[in-house]
Amino acid sequence: EPLLSGERADMEARMREYCAEVVPGVAVSCRLVHAPNVQDEIVEQADVLGADLLVMGSHGRSGFERMLLGSVAERVVRKAPCPVLVVPGHDGTVPGLVHYRRIVCAVDLSEASLATVSYALSLGEESEAAVRLLHVLELPPELQAMSARGETEIFQVRAAAEADILRRLRALVP
Repeated sequence: EPLLSGERADMEARMREYCAEVVPGVAVSCRLVHAPNVQDEIVEQADVLGADLLVMGSHGRSGFERMLLGSVAERVVRKAPCPVLVVPGHDGTVPGLVHYRRIVCAVDLSEASLATVSYALSLGEESEAAVRLLHVLELPPELQAMSARGETEIFQVRAAAEADILRRLRALVP
């Protein structure tokens, strides 16, 4: 049921107060919205507001609980009009000024993942952080079995693939 105007104003005031305590001096506007679908509304608001970055928390559910309840964060990540930073809910600490020291950027070398490199490098430059580009070569079970038997062809194919991917990853960094 919708909130009464006094309840809405109280909730918005509490959100503003909390934000002011965390980072004084940052302009914060609050919006409280009722919607039938949380993830669609989050995506819509990010689009309407022209967000450059969407930051949201995740409850970290897994298994059966996730299957039943779904993952709002996962759905938002798939639909958002901008990059999404998902903060895991398992750490209850509130950070001060965020300063990254090490950034891992997973890249599968698809067109979509290549855009992430620019973001990672930009964040790394701002924070003077080390950026590690990561590509995981998935070895099919059949080839793992052959590799375990020591078949030389598999090692040669894998070494060639690794060399090619490392060359491509290094080419992404200016």
